Amino acid sequence: MKILKNEGKTMKKLLAFFLSAALAVTSFFTAFAAEPKIVCAASGTDVKMGDTFTVTISLSDYEPIKAAGILFAFEGSMLEVVSGEWLVADPLIKDFNPNFLTAAFAYSSAQDINGDIFRLTLRVKADAPSAGDTAITIAPQLRNEAGQNIEAQSAINISVTITCNEHKYGDLIPAVPAKCGVEGKKAYYACSVCHKLFDENEKEVTEADLVIPALHHIAGSDWQSDADNHWKNCANGCGTIMDKTAHAFEWVVDTSATEDAPGLQHEECTVCGYKRNENAEIPQLPHMHIGITHHEMVAATCHSTGTVEYWTCSSDKCAGKYYGNAECTTELASITTPVNPANHDGGTEVRDAAGATCGTDGYTGDTYCLGCETKLSAGITIPATGEHTDEDGEWKSDGTDHWHTCSVCGTPFDKAAHTGGKATCSAKAVCSVCDAEYGEINPDNHVHTENRDAVAATEESDGYTGDTWCMDCGKKIAEGTVIPKLDHTHDMLKTEAKPATHEEDGNIEYYTCTKCGKLYRDAEGVQEITLADTVIPAAGHTYGEEYQFDQNGHWRACSCGERTDAQVHIFGGWTVTQEATETVDGCRERVCSACGYTQTEVIPATGPSRPPASQGDVDGNGVVNISDVMAACRILARAAGETPPTSAEILAADVNGSGTVDILDIMGICRILAGKKA
Repeated sequence: MKILKNEGKTMKKLLAFFLSAALAVTSFFTAFAAEPKIVCAASGTDVKMGDTFTVTISLSDYEPIKAAGILFAFEGSMLEVVSGEWLVADPLIKDFNPNFLTAAFAYSSAQDINGDIFRLTLRVKADAPSAGDTAITIAPQLRNEAGQNIEAQSAINISVTITCNEHKYGDLIPAVPAKCGVEGKKAYYACSVCHKLFDENEKEVTEADLVIPALHHIAGSDWQSDADNHWKNCANGCGTIMDKTAHAFEWVVDTSATEDAPGLQHEECTVCGYKRNENAEIPQLPHMHIGITHHEMVAATCHSTGTVEYWTCSSDKCAGKYYGNAECTTELASITTPVNPANHDGGTEVRDAAGATCGTDGYTGDTYCLGCETKLSAGITIPATGEHTDEDGEWKSDGTDHWHTCSVCGTPFDKAAHTGGKATCSAKAVCSVCDAEYGEINPDNHVHTENRDAVAATEESDGYTGDTWCMDCGKKIAEGTVIPKLDHTHDMLKTEAKPATHEEDGNIEYYTCTKCGKLYRDAEGVQEITLADTVIPAAGHTYGEEYQFDQNGHWRACSCGERTDAQVHIFGGWTVTQEATETVDGCRERVCSACGYTQTEVIPATGPSRPPASQGDVDGNGVVNISDVMAACRILARAAGETPPTSAEILAADVNGSGTVDILDIMGICRILAGKKA
């Protein structure tokens, strides 16, 4: 590579700047009113091939800056430099090298700089090999008056999307039909520039949109069969045999056998209907007795014949037949038994009976069989009783006595005076023997009484017991009396005690009289209190002195769970507790200075050492070129992100052997590349 004279001087100045900057590799931060911020922005995120766009770098809220350097990296096959210019005012030195993509400026003393500081104009190559996203990496360094780097970010990545000027569809790629178990694909176009996919209507689609789902085997509707098995063929025509199983035969009756003729049957598969053993004979049935009925023995009596125990069959073939057993195997010639004159049936009755009286004999009567009218036994004589009898049992009476009258001879007997009962103000006494009234009314014997005009006493007025009246004769029997007013009696409603919490008042147990509305400490209403006396004040929160914590922060807590002084952790620097080796991960930790929480982090294993000959070959392809510069920039950007580089990546990009990857390592790779080109 030929280096122009003025270009060589510029490179020397730039390299001198970066070499002097290497004297201070530790970040230095000073407290300002606002957080320092560097912004790298592209003028457009979607750029067509052949079009230009700009990348602008701006600063805000930094301490005064004396010098700055920027290294750019991108894919040379995709982008090319149009121009680059510093936008800072009147620097002592300023430079931009489009070949090595480096820029630098310096003042004689540190200046306050805010706003845009550099603009890089790039063009997407018209013959770029492909469309899609491409990255631009910016590695900045900002030096203060003391020569210290005050920019915390080692690399910043921005991305632009390169699009086609016009898609080149080419020929329609034919559709591939889906098969059983194999996906198909719809017909489509593929742009030969951006490799995007389009359907037959040239509408952009994805690979997933083009997929025709694989077919599944579907059993046909008809069964296929042979003598032993049945099956179904796949309805998709792939020839797959499905659901093949042996026949499940059962006998099917075509013509039922009867007692008069044999029947016919065959075997048939219950699944597919395949038949075998057609027209097989079913033997003629023997006569089967049906509707067999048991008849109990009926004994012969003095006036009718009887029957023996027997059974009958309800079939027409057994009409008029009788059997001596339940199986109907023993036929009986007759079931009738003759009349039995000794077995009297139909009941008996007593005839010609007469009762004895006070002066005449009686007769028990003769017993006859009602079935055959035979006299079974003769009666006997009943001697005269000699005692008077009143058949209806009714008492006869007058105003003083009662008696019975003999039903046979009319003689009165058992005569006695009335007794029992009490006369009242409205009725005579009733005899307790014959229930007849006797004697006189007693005007002083009141039985049914009631109280009238009674009024209950209250706490506000007197009451009255009421007057007593007889309900039978309507006479007032006694006057009532006045009932004095009642003393006040509490009707208490209890309020249960409720303990106070940290934030809410509680109350003691107390009682409220629903009549007078006063409050009392006791249920008897002796200790009167006020509403203020019932209150138990809230206790308030009491926070512990020691911090509680989790992985996100720390706080002080009350016993009820309420938190205060919640903060994020204040971590110190990392301390390596176990160094990483080529095969074993290491470990480092840092401690929160407020609560003592310890955060741990794995240090990835370093991996095998790379030989010195590969130094600068970051991507490991055996040569050192611009792609290694871009790879190192990506590693530098990841070092400040959420997915740090591996130990092997750090080893590949750490050309100065400092143990970390920074802008000095990227400049070192540039020097190696410059030496090769020279």
